[in-house]
Amino acid sequence: MSLPFGLSMGSPTWRLVQVVVAINIGSHFMLYLDGVVDNLLPAAKSFLIKHYGSEEEGSRKWELMVSLRMYGLALGCLLSTVLAKKWGRKPQVILGMALNILGVLLTSIIMFVPGGLAAAHIGRLVNGCGQGVVQTAGTVMLLELPPRRCRGTVLATMTVFACMGELLSMTISLEELFGNESRWHWAMAVPIVLLVPSLLILIGAPESPRYLFMEGRQDLAIRSLDFYQSPADAKKTISDMQAEIAHSDIDVNANSPLLKRRDSRDDKEALVCSSSTQKSRLREPRFLRPLLVGCVLHSLVHLDDWLWISYSTHIFERHGFGVSAAQKASLVMSLPQSILSIGLVSIFDKFARKTLLVVPTLVSALIGAVSIFSLRFSAKDHSSLSLSSCLLPFLASIDLCMAGVAGESAFTVVPELFLYQDRILGTAICGIAQSLFGGLLLNYLLSAINYFGTDKVLIPFIFGNLFYVLFTIIYVPETSMKSPQEVADLLERTFSRRSLSGFIPDRIREMLGRLREKPVVNAVWQGVVLLSQLVICFIIINVALMVVTYIVPRASSILIVPDRHILRSAKPE
Repeated sequence: MSLPFGLSMGSPTWRLVQVVVAINIGSHFMLYLDGVVDNLLPAAKSFLIKHYGSEEEGSRKWELMVSLRMYGLALGCLLSTVLAKKWGRKPQVILGMALNILGVLLTSIIMFVPGGLAAAHIGRLVNGCGQGVVQTAGTVMLLELPPRRCRGTVLATMTVFACMGELLSMTISLEELFGNESRWHWAMAVPIVLLVPSLLILIGAPESPRYLFMEGRQDLAIRSLDFYQSPADAKKTISDMQAEIAHSDIDVNANSPLLKRRDSRDDKEALVCSSSTQKSRLREPRFLRPLLVGCVLHSLVHLDDWLWISYSTHIFERHGFGVSAAQKASLVMSLPQSILSIGLVSIFDKFARKTLLVVPTLVSALIGAVSIFSLRFSAKDHSSLSLSSCLLPFLASIDLCMAGVAGESAFTVVPELFLYQDRILGTAICGIAQSLFGGLLLNYLLSAINYFGTDKVLIPFIFGNLFYVLFTIIYVPETSMKSPQEVADLLERTFSRRSLSGFIPDRIREMLGRLREKPVVNAVWQGVVLLSQLVICFIIINVALMVVTYIVPRASSILIVPDRHILRSAKPE
């Protein structure tokens, strides 16, 4: 049977497409759950007031439910690192899909059982955990399944499915469909329709061929390549894997299951050796460099998405839109992003990754500045819906388009930064950084919007985008069509040119060098290095949150025109 684009039902490309779609549904498509809670807040308001006594308290509980999924996502990424060596790729993805299904079921019973709200909170946490597992192991699997020539295209589909999930959430949450007081809870159960068949597809698909090859199971790896790639592509992929082994510290023969079965004592020794090898990666500059770059890329690339995807309907309501109009504005806002992301996939590999990171982020910063001036102008207009407020969905739509383009590149670059032995651990830590940052931000963002106003909240977002551009230009290597070893060499040259060791006096440097020769001191030192890298990364990422909550409102109260309700109260009777 023939399919569009020259595909056939039995072709390796068609089988690859099915697995790619299934993995994306279990990972980035689950952003549907973030978009849906945004649009459902007006419909669920009376339910929350009934259970919590006031709209303010209900909004706080809803805010917690929104952020719990992000904390669960961080937990899922961490779980994936624990299971990586023992489970491989595919079993982790299947576990994550099962957790996704369980979380959706728990969330959808919010109105049917006495403890439904608590079940929904737990369900959101479980959903995040499931997505974290699928996102970590699935991203690595998407990197390893296709041939190098279409690797970027396959990885770019992650953002496409994120946009499709967001668009579906905005559509299904319209008041005419599920966005009303009688049916809003059913919108949370919709993903089950796609998760179940995706799970069945993944159960029938083979493990990642690269993982099997690196573990010494060459026969299974070749059969897996036959499933996912054409014979010509499979030959090139085998050559790439052999070259990667030749330039790494992986001993394929030592991983061979035939050798491991000879003596049970060998199993214990191999396990200890594997554990020590994994710990040693935490001290390797070739792991720490891409880790720092990946954490910043992952966390700040969706900076504007946190605002528009999670709370756009609420923002539009605050600026004069009715409930139904705000929901429709959110839907229209998400549509261009989805169309652009889908169209970009076919030509993604024709552009440099860094160009797709820098240019859209600069445009997002510009859009943020225009939005602030628009909102400040509308504050002077006492009509219910000013022309400046009507521009807000249009500006948000352009901003989301830019974030979507940058997101496709970032989700492609991050897994390409790491060597084979570091991919699961590195991708997981980057996912944890993004999830913790997003969870903290979402936990305060709704309150910040309500208390300070959208215009003030946008100011640190602009500075965050500008920092992201500078960091990308200076530290991020071009990864398109490059092997992991080539990317590692680029990172090494980049960081060696910007070493801080030249500022340390020679005597102190010599003394520190002698101390580091001692095993105990060396182990402590390496731990401090890793911890400091992560702490610095988190400080840089979370400084925007502090600015939103404390610094900007106090400075802007002096420099910016007062809010509309203050102007009204100042009018003479």
